[in-house]
Amino acid sequence: MPLGFTLWGHLFNGSAAAIILFSVFRVYDYGKRKGIPYLQVLPLCTFFVIGALIPYMNDASHLTKHGQASTIPFYVVANDLYVFWWGLLAYKVATTNKKKVAVLTVLCCLFLIVHYFFYVPRFPEFYWS
Repeated sequence: MPLGFTLWGHLFNGSAAAIILFSVFRVYDYGKRKGIPYLQVLPLCTFFVIGALIPYMNDASHLTKHGQASTIPFYVVANDLYVFWWGLLAYKVATTNKKKVAVLTVLCCLFLIVHYFFYVPRFPEFYWS
């Protein structure tokens, strides 16, 4: 794994999640405004499925290896809801371009703080550059 891979990966993933959620809510609002139900349901369902698959694929083997396989469903749901509520907050707060940039920056920083100050010390066997 190249030096700095995890840092840049987390920066990209946190920002991408916020931007994708912003897009999901835009499509949802458009479907609501136009009265098109599938444009309200489809983006949210897609987000929740992808949001559940990513932490499952990334962390299920680690949790199983450490005897915590029974926590996988709770972990996946909690992670999905965590990302969803931060994205919803970003969407509701950001009304101007400057606010959008500020909110996405704060989300990205919080994502990094949670991962590097809480997650990394708890699981030092991962490669953290």
